[in-house]
Amino acid sequence: REILIPLLDKGIRFVVRERGDRHVLLSGQRRYAVATAVRRCRTEIEREVEIEKEGCRRTYTLRLGTLPIRMPERPEIQLWLVVIHGFGKEPIILLTNVGPSPDREHAVWVGDVYLTRWKCEETYRFLKRKSSAPCNAAHRIADDFPLAALSGFQ
Repeated sequence: REILIPLLDKGIRFVVRERGDRHVLLSGQRRYAVATAVRRCRTEIEREVEIEKEGCRRTYTLRLGTLPIRMPERPEIQLWLVVIHGFGKEPIILLTNVGPSPDREHAVWVGDVYLTRWKCEETYRFLKRKSSAPCNAAHRIADDFPLAALSGFQ
């Protein structure tokens, strides 16, 4: 909450992973826990993705969907939950203020944004683990990464 309200107030576009510990408003202004709201999301889009982790490639079949919501703290601002099933027991829940566009599948686009960030993070961890020097390229990249991640698609 501490980070979302300022982002919303400043009009900065974002995609963040939702932990599920917040309440949201669905149609009719009814308040739901995110875990309950997620069960109302139709995950009708199916995609296969291949992810390499520590030298091993694995293919995942994902089911994705979006659910329009609002936050009780800012009910005038439209947001979307993007739900991704297929990486584990629990779905990945993303929250964004970037709306659908007629030229792309919203859930797929938001999922791609998040997976790109995830890949960057994995690369950073790999570089950091392989380097023993106190000041290296991975550390310099990490210093600039949070700003790039938040402002990369304004």
